[in-house]
This record gives sequence, structure tokens and C-alpha cells, in this order.
Amino acid sequence: MFSAPCAAAEEGAEADDPLSEEFFLEEDPRDPYEDINRSFWHLNYRYFDQYILRPTAVAYDFILPNVVQKRVYQFLLNLDEPVSFWNHILQWKWAGSFRSLGRFLVNSTLGIVGFFDVAESMGLERKHEDLAQTWGYWGVPNGPYLMVPALGAKVTRDVGAGAANIGLSLAVPILYFPFNYLQFWQVLSLAGLKNIHQRAVFIKTEALLESSLDPYVFVKEAYFQHLEYSLYDGEIPADEDLIEYEDMVHYFMEENLTQPISN
Repeated sequence: MFSAPCAAAEEGAEADDPLSEEFFLEEDPRDPYEDINRSFWHLNYRYFDQYILRPTAVAYDFILPNVVQKRVYQFLLNLDEPVSFWNHILQWKWAGSFRSLGRFLVNSTLGIVGFFDVAESMGLERKHEDLAQTWGYWGVPNGPYLMVPALGAKVTRDVGAGAANIGLSLAVPILYFPFNYLQFWQVLSLAGLKNIHQRAVFIKTEALLESSLDPYVFVKEAYFQHLEYSLYDGEIPADEDLIEYEDMVHYFMEENLTQPISN
């Protein structure tokens, strides 16, 4: 797991460490708007998160038992399976498309509208795909890194895919089943609930973020590693210098979200 460099570090280790001070201070071509992004990071992290999102997540964690939290989150994940189905097809990942369809059918019936992940016990593991990943699969570059107010870390491909999703949901609503049967405020509420759950999970990793040399860079690198992990379906081309870091990123960005929260 990642830990911030310290003064007692072995002599010479920092020079070999991809997360050393030089790593953080080096100009990042992926982040040409860093000054603006850091301002929005401060707004998001020190104000929006501290005074709105985190207190809501703490209350959510305190009020709902772990088992209820997990059931609610599994229900929300199940709603995303039809979108994954279509995006698997758009990437010509036929096995993945049938797996997503199978997961939705099994969990919506035997799993009681998705509250239980029966499909996983049948060997149908979840692999989420969205439009941004589909664009990436077909070669659309990430584009500049953006820190969006209230929404957090994004790249321009994410923003473009989000806009395209809105247009497609209006033009071809069946692609977004079952969300096409919901009102806008209902969709927004479900998205908000998912974000609250994810933020509650991250409460136990806050010390990791706070102890990093530069929390802004930590989140940015975690985000880019998550993008790469998603694009390559978890089989990222090897980079020996970042193997330990990628393990941390996978834990921080992906695996934790499906686990119950420890009170």
C-alpha cells in the first residue's frame, strides 16, 4: 500500500520512488489547467466535501447497518447492467455483453430486484462498461484533466461522454433502461445515493489521502490509474515502478466500493 515519503527513508530510495517530491513537482502534460483545477479541488475538498458530502456520508454510515448498505448498493449497481450490456456490444465484447445481460436478469429476479448478487455466485462477475470507456476503447484520447466543481476528477472524454449520454437518453431512451422509466429527480436521487455510499466507503481511507505529499496529485494519479484499469479490463501493461501503487489504486477506487462499511 502507498505511504508518503518520510525523512527516515533509506538513502537513495527517493530518487527511485515514482511518488517522490520530484514526481509531484514535475509539470504534468495531462493537467494543463492545473492552477484552475487546484482552485476547484480546494473548493470541492475543503468546502463541498467537508460541509456537505462527508457529513451526509457519516450520517448514512451511522444510521444504516452494514447489511442494509450493501443491499442498497447492490441494487444501484444492478440498475447499471443494461448500460454495461450496450457498451460491451459497442466494444465488440460479446461475452461481456451476455454476462451483463445475464447478471441483470438473474439479479432482478432471483436476487430480488438486485438487492442480492446471485449472479456472482453463479460465476457471472460484474464488469461495468460505460460510454466513456467505449470511446477510450476506440481510441478517443482522455483529453486534459479537469477538476469539476461538486463532481470531482474528470477528463474531457468523460465530460463529452456525459453530454452524449444525455442526448442519447432523449433520442433512444431504451438504451438507458430502466432509467428511461424514471423521472429526472429520481435518477438524480439514485446517483446521489450511490455517491454518498462511495464517499462513506472512502472515510476509512482518508488518512491515506491526508498523509500523502500532495493530496491533489494523489487523487489525480489514482484517477488516471483507475481510467487505465477500466480501459484494459484490469490487465494493465506492466510498469514495475507502479505495481504497488496500482494495487493501492485498485483498492481505493474499485474493490472497496462493493464491500460493507465498518462502523
